[in-house]
Amino acid sequence: MSVVWVLLGLAVVAIALVDSADTLLSTRVRTGRYWPTDIFYRLTFAGWVWCAGKIREEARRESFLSLFGPLSLLALLALWVIGQVVGWAFVWWGMRGSFSTPISSFGDSIYYSGIVYFSVGFGDLTTIETLPRVLALLEAFGGLATMGLVIGFVPTLLGAYQDRERQLLRLDALTNEQVNPMALVFSHLDLDNPQVSDLDDLFEEWEQWASQVMQSNLSFPMLGTFRSQQVGQHWVTALGVVTDAAIIVMGCGATGDRRPAQRMYRRSVRTIRSYCDRIGATPLPLEPISIETFRFGYDELQRHGFPVDGFEQSYARTARLRSEFAPWMEALIEDFLTPRGFWSLQIDELPPLAAESISGQVLGEDTSQ
Repeated sequence: MSVVWVLLGLAVVAIALVDSADTLLSTRVRTGRYWPTDIFYRLTFAGWVWCAGKIREEARRESFLSLFGPLSLLALLALWVIGQVVGWAFVWWGMRGSFSTPISSFGDSIYYSGIVYFSVGFGDLTTIETLPRVLALLEAFGGLATMGLVIGFVPTLLGAYQDRERQLLRLDALTNEQVNPMALVFSHLDLDNPQVSDLDDLFEEWEQWASQVMQSNLSFPMLGTFRSQQVGQHWVTALGVVTDAAIIVMGCGATGDRRPAQRMYRRSVRTIRSYCDRIGATPLPLEPISIETFRFGYDELQRHGFPVDGFEQSYARTARLRSEFAPWMEALIEDFLTPRGFWSLQIDELPPLAAESISGQVLGEDTSQ
């Protein structure tokens, strides 16, 4: 028996098993970014996005990007299976003298490893010693366990995806234009009495959603690569739109309870930063929001009677809040090639209800435009 081949094989099997179990069960046993799943996504997703960037038509580009998530799961399964089969083949090659019919080539080792792993059992190659027989049972168990984990993982992943996407369909500024932060704020105000609004309900609802996205995306980082079924919608830009709306209320508002907006903002910052750290995305340096862009939104709020603080104080506060959020958001927009802006359902027969003057304008163009 060759101890070197046996130890090498067991090490490869252990890496494949720990990587698959940690990915599918989210146990966070792995440390560092050099495990097979991390390397696989770091190499393949960047190349996939680069290819998608060459497609000019948005619908075709989104269709191409939407293929990556499902295909990556199949590729990961193949990666884990190949790793375990080859690893056990190293073990059997090191124990090639323990078979009733001697194994004459490494190809025979892979063949035997495959029939044990998939529990085929043709019986043409059998071991004659106790230790190899015990190891064969362990390999068969590893194969069944991996397949069982994958089968149980898919419904969990799809459930988290559907929960995330269902909330995106609720993001509506009551216009036929792209949803933007300022329009979203106005759509939740009573323009006859701007001090009355349901913005608190909006922020509380989306705070819960942000918490769910944080939990699911950190548990299953590949979920972030799954695209929305609706062209022009994406969880990253949805988070950006609602967070910018919270920043408007926190940065400009002079009265009222800001705590719901603060909770939404804090949850968003933590979600986006944690996810960037999980996938290795680095924040991009951004210029502060331009005074011209901010003045437009500030004047609109003031013109419609929304109570605001002084201009300089509001601008400084808004710029500071966005500096804790926008660079990480922009990193994901660039890395994921997400659509800029967020489209809701357009209904031409119904008139827009939000202030038309702010349609198509964005407070903070670099994250939500």
